[in-house]
Amino acid sequence: MLEVKIEQYPKARFSYGGDAYNSAYYLALQGNNVYFMSSIGSDKPSQRLLQQWKKDGVKTDFVHVSKQKKLGLYCIETDSSGERSFSYWRDNSASRYFFLEADTKQLLTQFNRGDWFYFSLISLAMLKEQSRAGFITFIKALRQQGVSLAFDNNYRPELWESQALACDYLDQVLPLIHMYLPSVADEMALRDATQKSVLAQLSALKIAEIVVKNGADSCHLYTSSGHYRYQFESVVAIDSTAAGDSFNAGYISARLNKKSAQAAVESGCQLASQVIKHPGAIVPADKLTLR
Repeated sequence: MLEVKIEQYPKARFSYGGDAYNSAYYLALQGNNVYFMSSIGSDKPSQRLLQQWKKDGVKTDFVHVSKQKKLGLYCIETDSSGERSFSYWRDNSASRYFFLEADTKQLLTQFNRGDWFYFSLISLAMLKEQSRAGFITFIKALRQQGVSLAFDNNYRPELWESQALACDYLDQVLPLIHMYLPSVADEMALRDATQKSVLAQLSALKIAEIVVKNGADSCHLYTSSGHYRYQFESVVAIDSTAAGDSFNAGYISARLNKKSAQAAVESGCQLASQVIKHPGAIVPADKLTLR
């Protein structure tokens, strides 16, 4: 999506982002072979964005070009503590129609056993309701092909028809995934639950690897070898837009490169702590120290 960042109203800065793309960008920066799957328009802004993704090192073989639709747009305003508020214009964006227009059967043939597919609850939220069932069918087919699934519970209430519907799709996804990267805040909002009960519920899930982000405070890791809690050093945030997305990218990259889950948490923290010191979701590589 196109991103409009309000810096000092009415002045604004144009960029691009979206939670799944943010993670794809930071995964690619770390030298991973990353393909992004989405839909754009045939208009000039869409084509500029496609070329920029290629410059970012993200492969675009799975990007569908719609002849009827255009890009979505979102606006971010950030307060003095780095916390954000969002406004969206995406009702008619190309990405919402991906599973109605793209040839997903052909896409499935491009995946190999051992590949990873990363998505989030926003990936489902942004789709037209009639497309969501197609997405669930698609990820089930990926799993059957031996593709591993990683998932973040990013929850934006304004993108869903109801909280109950968001929870219903979340509950459909959880039995399918191999790696879960939720935040406590989103889980609390989805389940109307306390932090204590959320952690208890997450620890009971039958998922091989669960990494629970608890804001700037801590992180919990649940694997077959046990439960680990990590306390973070305090970092002054300029903009927390891609905090969770970059953490996920750091964590997944470390795991793809055969690091332990415990070491991967440190990698995720190290990357996220740098990203939040800069404005915007996409921080240029020359401003980051990548391990």
